[in-house]
Amino acid sequence: MLEATNLTVRFGEKIALDAVSLTVTDGEVLAVLGPSGSGKTTLLRVIAGLQAPGSGSLSWDGQPLDQVAAHERGFGLMFQDYALFPHRTVAGNVAFGLRMAGMAGDRIEERVAVVLDWVGLPGYQDRSVGNLSGGEQQRVALARALAPAPRMLMLDEPVGSLDRGMRERLVGELRQLFVEHGITTLYVTHDQEEAFGLADRIVIMKDGSVAQEGTPEQVWRQPVGEWVARFLGFDNIIDATITEGVAQTSFGRFGIAGPASGSHRLVIRPDGFTVAAGGTIQGTVVTRSFRGGHYQLAVEAGPGVLLEMEIDEHPVPAVGEVVTLSIDPEAVVVLD
Repeated sequence: MLEATNLTVRFGEKIALDAVSLTVTDGEVLAVLGPSGSGKTTLLRVIAGLQAPGSGSLSWDGQPLDQVAAHERGFGLMFQDYALFPHRTVAGNVAFGLRMAGMAGDRIEERVAVVLDWVGLPGYQDRSVGNLSGGEQQRVALARALAPAPRMLMLDEPVGSLDRGMRERLVGELRQLFVEHGITTLYVTHDQEEAFGLADRIVIMKDGSVAQEGTPEQVWRQPVGEWVARFLGFDNIIDATITEGVAQTSFGRFGIAGPASGSHRLVIRPDGFTVAAGGTIQGTVVTRSFRGGHYQLAVEAGPGVLLEMEIDEHPVPAVGEVVTLSIDPEAVVVLD
């Protein structure tokens, strides 16, 4: 298990990491999620041993890592640009770390075949990396990181340069690979969909600090504050007065879950709306767009109030149609 305690890094007056603490348990996939400049890559570099912290400590299974060189920490690294050797074959790239470690030639050949099979490239040993697609190059870089059997795999925006369809497919494959082989993984990304699709647990970073951590479901259902809610894409953030489980807003009343009372900021998740007679909110559909498995609507529910929602029921109301809405109390979050 990796344990980081109060890691702090400064670059001049700028605080890149501000007393960050986290753990990665054996076999866990932890995603570090945040916008550019939030400190997530600096955190990865400190854990990898590529950047010395100003203060704080690192340990693996209780043994300090602070004075251990990067190449002796037993971590595998994969970056967004892959950094493959263009003059080497696929096998030559994957075998690089094994040769540096002094592994015998027959064992290298065996191990290269195993990890290429893991990443879906069986029989690719003799191919030139220059003739591979972006997705195939990503798999070769992953195989090279996995070949030395690292005790933890660390990935920094590994699929960021691929198109959306390829990213979605590879994220699913990566999740299956990590779980199937029990690979302890630290995965750095700015993309919420990647993090939610891949991780057992998510750490959200903001301005060098941990803003929230939890399982994907916990983070999605209970963002701890307005910044996290907006970063996750929740736009329905409103003021309300809560009395005995009922929120009173400028556009109507609806129930909430939980014991909160008084004046609060609320977020209503977009999946919490139902278009139905008998609802307590009325508004006019101003935009409608098809998003594959659902429609996304924007409903004007009052002056300056635009509610964003996801609807998968039919028929889907048209632009200009007046609708009545119900709100699931479980989809309403009181922001601290």
